[in-house]
Amino acid sequence: GITFTMLWIAYKPNVSTGATEKVAAAGNTLAPSAEPSRPLVSAPPQAQPEQPAPAPGGGESEKPSGGHSAAPPPVDTSGGSGGSGTSGGSGGGGSQPKPKPKPAEAAGQLIIGQGSDRCVDVTGGQDGVGRDGTRLQIRDCKRTPNQKWQFLGDGTVRSLGMCMDVAWGSKDDGAAIQLARCSGNPAQTFVLSTQGDLVNPQANKCVDAVDNGTGNGTKLQLWTCAGTPNQKWRVQD
Repeated sequence: GITFTMLWIAYKPNVSTGATEKVAAAGNTLAPSAEPSRPLVSAPPQAQPEQPAPAPGGGESEKPSGGHSAAPPPVDTSGGSGGSGTSGGSGGGGSQPKPKPKPAEAAGQLIIGQGSDRCVDVTGGQDGVGRDGTRLQIRDCKRTPNQKWQFLGDGTVRSLGMCMDVAWGSKDDGAAIQLARCSGNPAQTFVLSTQGDLVNPQANKCVDAVDNGTGNGTKLQLWTCAGTPNQKWRVQD
């Protein structure tokens, strides 16, 4: 079988069929077309929506990167945060001043009359300045510096940097009780007893509201202790 196949390949006989010869003869006798065929016209391409060119750097076309072609933003001249223009501003130099802190309350205690429920007061001392020889009185308690008194260990009773004093060092009834420069004189020593008497030991007499007075402006004097309400006092912080 192998020998036959090899002989067949080497020989390659020219074999043709009658069907092939008829097809070739028929192709030679076809009449030419009476009208040349029209070229095929392709349909126009559909319009595609125009795509914006990509912006440099890969960003969106509406937002150019780098700001090369965008106009600078307008400058606002209507005022601003500086606060110096007439149109105002939200800050800067236009801030409100801070309220002044309240002054510290003067040290000391109130001396309050039992009969009047008013305070021992340095007349005209609302400005906080002590003046030698100023008469003492009773007045509505307001906790002002001229109503604050300190009882010190040396026996003095002080306000506005000065001392409670019996005028002229007197021991007589009716002697004025006043404010004076501290001198160490016995006329400037006072003791508040447990019974509420404010006593000058030198005279052994009491601080007294004149004529049993209870109203604002009633003056103080030295008087023989009688235990009356116009001679009774208490202290209050």
